[in-house]
Amino acid sequence: MEGTTTTHGPDGAASGPHSPLSILVGLKVRMKKPSLFQRLEALSDVLIFACLASAVAPSYALSDPLRRSDISILWPLKASMDIDDAFKSKGDGFCNALGLGEGTMLPAPAFDAFAKTVLNGSGGVCSPDTALQNRFLFDATDTLMKPDIHLARLKGIAPNVCSSAAWKVVALRFDPCQNLPDATAKKAVCLPLFRLVAQPFEKATNGLWVARDFTMHLIYSVPDVNALVADLKSVAQVAKGVEATETWEAGIDGTDVLRPHHALRNEMDACGGPASTSIRQAVLRHAIAPRLLKIAWMSSSLGVKEWTFGILNVKGTPAGPGLPSTFALSETTALGTRFDNFSDTLMMQGKPPLNSNLAKASFLNASGPIALAALPDLPAAQASDAARLANIDTLQAILDPTKKTQGDTNCTSCHLAPQTLTRLRAMYKAPGAVGSGSYEATVWPGFEKEPRSFVQLRNFGYGPRFNMSINRRTINETDAAAKALARTHP
Repeated sequence: MEGTTTTHGPDGAASGPHSPLSILVGLKVRMKKPSLFQRLEALSDVLIFACLASAVAPSYALSDPLRRSDISILWPLKASMDIDDAFKSKGDGFCNALGLGEGTMLPAPAFDAFAKTVLNGSGGVCSPDTALQNRFLFDATDTLMKPDIHLARLKGIAPNVCSSAAWKVVALRFDPCQNLPDATAKKAVCLPLFRLVAQPFEKATNGLWVARDFTMHLIYSVPDVNALVADLKSVAQVAKGVEATETWEAGIDGTDVLRPHHALRNEMDACGGPASTSIRQAVLRHAIAPRLLKIAWMSSSLGVKEWTFGILNVKGTPAGPGLPSTFALSETTALGTRFDNFSDTLMMQGKPPLNSNLAKASFLNASGPIALAALPDLPAAQASDAARLANIDTLQAILDPTKKTQGDTNCTSCHLAPQTLTRLRAMYKAPGAVGSGSYEATVWPGFEKEPRSFVQLRNFGYGPRFNMSINRRTINETDAAAKALARTHP
């Protein structure tokens, strides 16, 4: 232990080795010639760790590769501690979910800018967009599918989503090379990204938590991949020990399958356990304001019939915790438009449910297959084998991280590709992967994956009834990232 140090750079990045012991019991040794008292104090910490270790029987070494649930973490949450559900836990898990106000992950000026720009919010309250409603409220929905109209906001949104206190981090993801596929051949340098997924919740009068169908993806740069991997491995080491304290699912426990975090599941009925603490420390060390690149968001109408997607790019580099009162954000999407809209109302009417300007030659988008999926039957022009293969191939490419990057498509196409694929397979009476090939990694059966419903648009999170949802693209990206990390950081 003599001479061991843990240091951090000026932006909060860890620059030295990370001790699992310091994560577990808060031990930070910074001494070269410890006194007898310091040695005894350190020894007591070691004995505490030994007692915990004997209780949880950790078997995960820092040299082990990261598992899929180590790089894509979903916080186990449920509406009430009294509800018997897939987690089989007495707690609801909310005391271990990070709030947006913790650390500098999203400073108050940044959230205020988000609320004002996206939701017409101020002072924690979403105000009706009367100017927009006066112009368009009684217009037919198909005339509103325009990039300058926030369709979900026009149709009405939940009022509490403009308060930062309502938002909780429900998931995190680490992508070591977001600019895949084939980064070695096509890109000079990988672009690693660290992502937090947040959703708003509120406590109903009956005591149950209510999940709002809004999502915010906070996307951060990763200047030191080795430091982040070291922290995630330290988290995994602690988590493995906590997982051993209680069986969750026989036959799945101990396997490398993407599912809600097992260790956090074991801590749902207690606040500040070892796994929760280690994850919180890692998040607050790497998800910091100076590294925030963009906010990708999704909103839904109160009737859960219309959705709008967008991206806010951070302008300039924030100075750190002492940020100015203005946190400038520019609004754009992958196609250069302001809002990407999807209407299940139009879908049910058999009409094109996306913005009319969505198609763009330089991007792979699913506007054609999605419009086709809205129809009750296949038109003759789309019934051929060639049309079937083309439509299926388009969707499979969007969902395959080894073929297309996130930047090669747009938000609505990515979020709707699984549902559209399910629908077209049924229309073509071809339930299997009938395209030129598909990437389909295994995943926990409890996830609502490749849903049949077009009212489930979440990539990784919770629906209004706390149904756990994951997009096929998220499943495949996690699998590809885990394989890449096994090669680069075994």
